[in-house]
Amino acid sequence: MSHHLVLLLLTIPLLLILTNIPYSLCGPPHPTFTVTSAPKRVHLDIEPHALGDQWQNHQNETANKYLDVLERVMELLRPAGLPVAADVPFWYDTVLIQRNGITKSLLEFVLGIVDRIMIMDYRNYAEGEDSIISHATEEINKANQVGKEVIIGVETACVEPTKITFCDKTALYQEGEMVKVNEHFKNQQSYKGMAVHDLKNWKESVREHSQPMDTFPRDVFAWQTDDMIYKNAEYHQAYFNFLKERNIRGVYVGCIAIMLNEQESMASFLNETTPYGWSIELLYGKHSWVNDAEELYLLANRTTAFMQGLTVLPADDGGTDSAASTFDERAIVLIVTLMASLMSMLV
Repeated sequence: MSHHLVLLLLTIPLLLILTNIPYSLCGPPHPTFTVTSAPKRVHLDIEPHALGDQWQNHQNETANKYLDVLERVMELLRPAGLPVAADVPFWYDTVLIQRNGITKSLLEFVLGIVDRIMIMDYRNYAEGEDSIISHATEEINKANQVGKEVIIGVETACVEPTKITFCDKTALYQEGEMVKVNEHFKNQQSYKGMAVHDLKNWKESVREHSQPMDTFPRDVFAWQTDDMIYKNAEYHQAYFNFLKERNIRGVYVGCIAIMLNEQESMASFLNETTPYGWSIELLYGKHSWVNDAEELYLLANRTTAFMQGLTVLPADDGGTDSAASTFDERAIVLIVTLMASLMSMLV
């Protein structure tokens, strides 16, 4: 083979890389982003009990499918270095499941897989029978035993029965009940705070928001991607201000479509929210994933690639608004290798 042909074969892939055209030797392209903060957790809202007749008639099988999905997602996200939280209703400690020859509660199986649970502890009173505290106690104790974490969630959507939501309560009443819960559990090792479901309903339905809502840090669900990310800055600044005034610590951002198709929007959001100091969690939820989780597995892979492509700068250095920034490391290695080969051919 002539030296000219060898040089041609070596030059073509080099040119493809330099012109940013995907080339098989580099593997799939991994977009890279420069940000001033990174997501802290993946948050899963997959509820097998919401599958109606399937749950009623095939509870054990359905629960095992759900646990299989959680295990697979944990495996796929491991390279990303992100802990995983899962939403569970407060009564999973009463659902006994057989799995791999072992019988124990669905709560215990979930705690054995994920890093954190968020209890859907939907009552609007802290104390007494059938209360937030009474329903969370077993979950806190079980999590203490296995070294896992617990968030206690409350509801603000206007739904029935009224006892499950703070919709018709004042902000001052809601704060008072949440303070009682926080005081009761704050010294428990597994307890990591409270969360409000969700931002839009909280902002619109709970009355008299002029009352203080900042006595302790809390998290919030933000399913409304449009309000948080897509609308213009002036529009979603109103939401940011609302959260800032309420001592928000963490925001669970619904972002399935974004993380599948437009990760630059997530990078921009991370940079925009850095000054507020919020812990951003990537919120993924579809109950149908119990039966067909291929979309979720793709999402987990995309999330891992996103995390591996992040360059996190100190906030005062400033991150770019999104777009990608640098070559994939494998491309750089290949370029160096090709250049060395070219040099050796010319010697």
